[in-house]
Amino acid sequence: MWQSPQLVMNRCKGISTHPSVTPVLLLLLLVLCAPVSAQGGSLRDSFDVQCFLLQTTESSTAALNAVDVTAQKASITCAREILSSPLAWAPTDGSGSTLNVYMSTLSDTLLSSVVAASSSTSCTLVTSISEGVLDTRGMSKNVYFTNADPATEMLALMSYVMINGAPPKIGFVYTKTAEGKTSAGAAVYQEFLRRMGELAYTGTLVTYEATQDYDSAKFAAFSKNFESGISVVFFFLPAGSSTDSMFVELIKSSGEVQVLMPSWLIRTATSQYLAATSPKVPARNIIVSSTNPHPQDNNFKKSMDQFKKDYGNTKPALASSSVDGIEAVAGWITARATVATLQHHTLWTESPTQKLYFDRLLEQRVYTIGGNIVLGAYSSSCNVGGRMVLLYSLRAMNDGEPSAYYGLTSIPGASLMLKPWECHAVDVALNISKMVRAAYVKYHSVGENANYMTTQMDNMIPAAMASAIFTKATIGPLDNLADTTWKAALDKSPTIAVFGAASAGVDKSPVEKVLVEPVFLQPTLYQNASNVVYLTATNEQQLGAVATWVAKSAVAPDVYAVLRNSGASATAMQSTLQRITTRAGVTVKSVKTLGAGDKLSSSDLPKSGLVLLTGIMQSDIGTLQKHMQSNTDTRVILLFDEVTQWYREIEKVFAARPSSGERLLFVTNLPPWTPKKRDISRLSADFLAATIGPGYHSPASMRGFLAVRALSMLSYNAANPSISALLDALYTQQVLQMNDLTLGPFKRTGCAYSPRSNQVECAGVLNGGAGGIYIWSYSDMKGETNGPIAGPYVVNLFGYVDAHFEDSSSSGDARSSSSKSTIIASVAVCVVVMAAVAAAAIICVLCTRDSRDNRNAPRDENEPVTLIFTDIESSTALWATAPQAMSSAVALHHKLIRQLVTKYKCYEVKTIGDSFMIACKQSFAAVQLARDIQVELHQADWGSTAIDDAYELIGKRSGGTDPGECGLRPWSGLRVRAGVHRGLAEVRFDDVTKGYDYYGNVVNTAARTESVSCGGQVICTSSVVEALTEEEQGTVQFVALGPHQLRGVAEPIEMYELRTVPGRVFPSKESDIGANPLASLAAGADADGAPNAEEGNPMLVQEDAFTKVAAGVEPVAEVLDVYFSVYTNHQKIKLLQKTCKYFCLPSPPRRMFASNEAYLNSLMLTVATRTSAVIDFRHRKLESEMLRSAAENQANAPAIESVAHQDAAAELRRHSSVFFSGVDSPVAGESKLRRSVMIDLPGASLPRHGNSDGTMMLVMDNGELLTLCSSAGPSYTEKPLEVSEATKVYKNGAPSISGDEASPCFEGGNGLLFRIIDKATKRWAFYNDTTDFVMHVYFSVGRTSAVKWGPGVAGKVTQAEETGRYEGELIVPPLATEVLMTGRVNGYTMRYCAMPSGNGE
Repeated sequence: MWQSPQLVMNRCKGISTHPSVTPVLLLLLLVLCAPVSAQGGSLRDSFDVQCFLLQTTESSTAALNAVDVTAQKASITCAREILSSPLAWAPTDGSGSTLNVYMSTLSDTLLSSVVAASSSTSCTLVTSISEGVLDTRGMSKNVYFTNADPATEMLALMSYVMINGAPPKIGFVYTKTAEGKTSAGAAVYQEFLRRMGELAYTGTLVTYEATQDYDSAKFAAFSKNFESGISVVFFFLPAGSSTDSMFVELIKSSGEVQVLMPSWLIRTATSQYLAATSPKVPARNIIVSSTNPHPQDNNFKKSMDQFKKDYGNTKPALASSSVDGIEAVAGWITARATVATLQHHTLWTESPTQKLYFDRLLEQRVYTIGGNIVLGAYSSSCNVGGRMVLLYSLRAMNDGEPSAYYGLTSIPGASLMLKPWECHAVDVALNISKMVRAAYVKYHSVGENANYMTTQMDNMIPAAMASAIFTKATIGPLDNLADTTWKAALDKSPTIAVFGAASAGVDKSPVEKVLVEPVFLQPTLYQNASNVVYLTATNEQQLGAVATWVAKSAVAPDVYAVLRNSGASATAMQSTLQRITTRAGVTVKSVKTLGAGDKLSSSDLPKSGLVLLTGIMQSDIGTLQKHMQSNTDTRVILLFDEVTQWYREIEKVFAARPSSGERLLFVTNLPPWTPKKRDISRLSADFLAATIGPGYHSPASMRGFLAVRALSMLSYNAANPSISALLDALYTQQVLQMNDLTLGPFKRTGCAYSPRSNQVECAGVLNGGAGGIYIWSYSDMKGETNGPIAGPYVVNLFGYVDAHFEDSSSSGDARSSSSKSTIIASVAVCVVVMAAVAAAAIICVLCTRDSRDNRNAPRDENEPVTLIFTDIESSTALWATAPQAMSSAVALHHKLIRQLVTKYKCYEVKTIGDSFMIACKQSFAAVQLARDIQVELHQADWGSTAIDDAYELIGKRSGGTDPGECGLRPWSGLRVRAGVHRGLAEVRFDDVTKGYDYYGNVVNTAARTESVSCGGQVICTSSVVEALTEEEQGTVQFVALGPHQLRGVAEPIEMYELRTVPGRVFPSKESDIGANPLASLAAGADADGAPNAEEGNPMLVQEDAFTKVAAGVEPVAEVLDVYFSVYTNHQKIKLLQKTCKYFCLPSPPRRMFASNEAYLNSLMLTVATRTSAVIDFRHRKLESEMLRSAAENQANAPAIESVAHQDAAAELRRHSSVFFSGVDSPVAGESKLRRSVMIDLPGASLPRHGNSDGTMMLVMDNGELLTLCSSAGPSYTEKPLEVSEATKVYKNGAPSISGDEASPCFEGGNGLLFRIIDKATKRWAFYNDTTDFVMHVYFSVGRTSAVKWGPGVAGKVTQAEETGRYEGELIVPPLATEVLMTGRVNGYTMRYCAMPSGNGE
């Protein structure tokens, strides 16, 4: 009979009893779990365990030994069953209270046979063995896999390959059939082909399908494909002699090939490589995957320390980093998981049976093995619990000795860790962003400027990459600046993007790579190519800003130019300068041209005026400084690329001559890269925080920093790791928001359908992001208080100032040649489009799938519709606090949601501001959509922490964090509430919007459901959950919140929280405590603390959205009317439309209004409403701060000090009513008061924990913990939940609430502490029957529990970092009854402590 030890404890007042604890301690250390409950020393629900270990003669000895020794530590002895042929043995159910458990190290064929034979039983085999023969991962309740499936191993290897740069050639070796069944290799190969298609791999793919008879000549021909050049081969064959021969042949091929192998071939790899004669493939290029670590893997130190402790001195000893270690750990995990399946039944309230045990194995079971390794969740749709694939390379061990062997060394950063909802390979989302490789070019001994750029990148980029999500690489070093050398290096590199120094432009040296913020080492005019991405001003934009500045100066200086004939020819540079200055009305008095090798002399420069100098060399800088020192009326303008690459030389020469530095000018849109005392840019602050010292406060480092940030944003949005996908991400996203620097728009222009190519083609591109451009002097940039000389200027990519900066009277003849060209191209395109309109219509119908696709709209009023409402939490406050960040954040929010709406074929009904109303035909699609909205928003690159900082600033706490789940940071960016409800609705088609809308109670209920959720949370009603099939429910996780009353809804509705981002814990909406987020509804409070839900959810206002005007809006509208009075109605509409776009405000279609005046009024009201709300928020925030300050000044008022009182319980209740009688939620108020009474305030009658003498007692914690208290400490004991009601005697009073079970917490504990449980309401409470002791209940509740905390602990419950369990302390004064929690408890630990009260002994 398998049972845990029980120890009956007695409470003795004034003395200590010391039972013989040593045997108990030793026995409990052996018992990993204790699935029993006891009363009075007798067992009520105990059970036998019969264990069977299924093996073959070829099973790993190390694995078998690990299983045995681990099971024995749980007092389980396993009988070994050796199987040799299918159908030779079948499992059977245990009888009565005997549970039969099965562990397996069988081959795929035997496992498949035994699982089939188990189908009529309640038996489950636990196994971590894959052999690569059969595809055994079909869903069956009769097998528990503790490792990831073979195709997931392939994905880990694929991810590793793609992150390190897609090779030009990939091989795949597999076998298609195995004994008439589907082979593991065939299933893996199908997944491989699907994923390579998704990743848009364009290299050569060579496959080899192995047959039962090994054809050496055929395989040798296959291997010759990899004799030269970089390549990888996926080697996915079952183990065997033929596989050994093919592996030996393959490692003869080339030193540049990598061989990628699954876990079941680790022994093949290590043994055959050791036996091979002079293999060409180095050992480090043999990469193997494993679904568990080896004992020396420090990445899982806690679990591996536990393994070593369990394995002990078992023979044979395991060699370091060996395949035996891998296999032993696999066996250990199998045994630990088997024992863990029994642990869930410690809380059984009925006698255990084989059927009951079997049925509960797939109820969202999650197991933690040793602390670091997590298995599960096992569910009705997932019997695969492995959540990791680790990659190792071969390494020679004991080299040169007789005991030499090949071991395994971990590959840093190459692990694939599955998310909780990812089960099979098809569920796994690969990290596309990490596969995007970007590099900077390094130079060596080329020139001071190139060497300087390399040094700046080498030291800045690693710091910038700290928060980057793509993969960094380097190219070179190059030893010359020749165009051909640069192009060859880029073409050879497996990267898709390049940033930093560039030898040439794509006009001279065409390359396919995306050049992000290139710093051209020679003067280069604007590159009008989609793969060149400018984050700073082009040379033309810089010249345009200077020309505008000169033209508008009160005393315009004479303008000169000295152009060195390098890079862009002096003729081309001169022509560009003349074009731009003529347009601005500025005359260039003279242009001096220097040869590529000519030195600059003082005679080349004017003695006064403004001179443009291009193509500078190192020697020019000294000449320039001396001339400027002698000629104080001379000012020099340098191109920004040249300032960037020569910045160190400029610092050296101009540092001692600040007056000259004041006249050395440059143009840029970047914020300062040096520290400033005031007007500090947030981007500057982030940059300076990342730099390693003043030597890197430079434009080169800032431009590298900016390029990394941009590449992170683009790689996040890239559909696949390709050049075209990266560019699509840029020209689709259009605007890049980096802190307070806005870049863009980037967009393709002149786009039209081409019947020739059957796709949309674009004639041009806007590839520059510089907006506000400023003119700086070198001294002003270096100074701590100085700012730019002039600006901002908005200049287009060709050097012409934006029309808003020019006089409107000249706008008619101010069109650039590029604009004329665009008009001509547009006319030509229109002709083509008109000719191909029929074909275009067909293509558009076939290709268009957007969030407003009417085909996805639910239209049948007889079929239920599932509605989703979303809203950004505290959006008005965010607009008031971080308006610039909100502009880009809301745009990204809209984009992500619309992409998901399209993905799940749902329908965007309407968008009002930042709120979405979405309709889905299927409830499961709606649930998946709502879940992925939270996941995608959490994983999004918001460009900065501005949104998170704003939430913190406005006091919007994120609830709790559960680090026990996946180790993720659960809060990032916008926090979106979501509510999901299902029911019948009235469907209407709107002839104006040409879309569908929905009306009725279902709409109101869905909107109300959203309103009561927290930011980052999804709440579904029971109608949604009940509409899911059992299989669908198994793929998602719900937490029951109980029935709740919604405003405007007649009956209470059962609510469920949909778990989305691991680690999120939601606060109460009023008190920010870790409680049921819907608890506040009973008090009639609304979401977000708004006076009513309509204010928090704009979707609730439908019919009269444009007619109701809130208080405070009209004065703002009047101000706007005055401000815009100088414009025509047409101009007003354009300006207001732009404002609505920037602030993400709803802008209804013009066709909805009868006149321009009505449309204008609507836009004006929209902007005024948002403006008024922001002003109102700022006023309320100011008032709140003033009130808080006043409250702090009165913190020591006499009423607070009156807490000291002999009757602590009575005083507690008295002050609760005094201080919180006006609070809407007395529960929340009471919780805050009790903390202040019991802990913070002087004079309280209750002593602190451990300050008084107490009785020494032994603690038994539900089979999880054993603690001895010191003689001076408090006293504890524990009894399980399932104890039937004991004979109880209340000696001094009675509890104030009733329950189904009332049990003494201490053995023989009449007259002490009682636990009172009401099964109907699932309420746990404690009653202290003493008059002279304060009872302390220390509790730890499982992280998957769903409870509402009682008033005595609300706001005080914390989560343990390692386990995620909810922990806290409930204090029960004498003769008081305290509620601990109400709800579903999933695992618990409790300790009780009795401490003398202030008036006791």
